[in-house]
Amino acid sequence: MKLDQLLQTNVLLDFYGGILTDNQKKIVRSYLDFNASLAEIAEELKISRQAVSDVLRRSIKKLEEMEEQLGLIKKYRKILV
Repeated sequence: MKLDQLLQTNVLLDFYGGILTDNQKKIVRSYLDFNASLAEIAEELKISRQAVSDVLRRSIKKLEEMEEQLGLIKKYRKILV
């Protein structure tokens, strides 16, 4: 994931993280905040690397869909400008 994608995903998580389960948040936070690899996260949670990848992909998609529907980040950025 590129730096701008990481930053955008962090913002999405800050705004919409409440819609994710605790497990989804833990995986996304580990990946984004601690730069943990999929293998490291999988080992910690005792699940497969593929499961981590799937949860990460679906969680990010869910956050992006919320922004598409609600547009809170776009509105917030408009206020700041």
